[in-house]
Amino acid sequence: QELSDEEGPSAAEQQADTTGGAQREPETRVVEVDMGPEIPPVVMNLTVEYDLPARKPYHGGYRHKVTGIVYHHAGTNTEAPPKPKRVVEDMVAPKFHRETQTKVVREQAVQGVREFGTQMGREDLRVEARTDYVIVAREYKDSALWDRVRLRATIVIQCYARGMFSRSLARKCRYELAYNRSYYLEQQRSEAKEAEERRNREVERRMKPRSRADFELLYNELEAWRVAETRKIEVSEMSAEEKQQAR
Repeated sequence: QELSDEEGPSAAEQQADTTGGAQREPETRVVEVDMGPEIPPVVMNLTVEYDLPARKPYHGGYRHKVTGIVYHHAGTNTEAPPKPKRVVEDMVAPKFHRETQTKVVREQAVQGVREFGTQMGREDLRVEARTDYVIVAREYKDSALWDRVRLRATIVIQCYARGMFSRSLARKCRYELAYNRSYYLEQQRSEAKEAEERRNREVERRMKPRSRADFELLYNELEAWRVAETRKIEVSEMSAEEKQQAR
């Protein structure tokens, strides 16, 4: 459903809210407090103090285009209570406040008398040392040493990275070489096969002519052979009678 921006409540709505609003709660309330099992409850009279404005501030809203119902933006927050007094019973924050809902409480045992320092053994005092361990100070590393360590690590990383790049390039080159070689051999085989098939077809056409084109081919080849032989006879050193017999 579509909603449109609303600039603010009209004067009629403001008057209706101020005159026909909700009924105010009584100034005094009777509250019965449960004190626990086997203890009678305590009845208390509480006085309610109103410190709220007559109307909540307007934060904008929307008006439904079809029904005309106005939807107002609203916001609220519980005010933080004053800091508790330095008493054990008052150290717990009120449950209705936001701090008690977001805090993470952890329990840890601490013995201040034991953990404030280190006990050394004496001749008349034996200290339990079964769970103790020795801590030895390591070599101090200044900025120059750290720079050298980083430089060595960078060189090692570069060596491995460049080796990986080189191996990848060599693998790619080997693959391309093998592919080109296989492609070249396949092309040679296919060309040789086509040439053989073409030769067989030509031989078959001359041995067993079947079409008009086959007979014309044989005739043209025969005529070319006759012309070539005649030319050989003409340029030879034979006599005229021998040339006539050869023709």
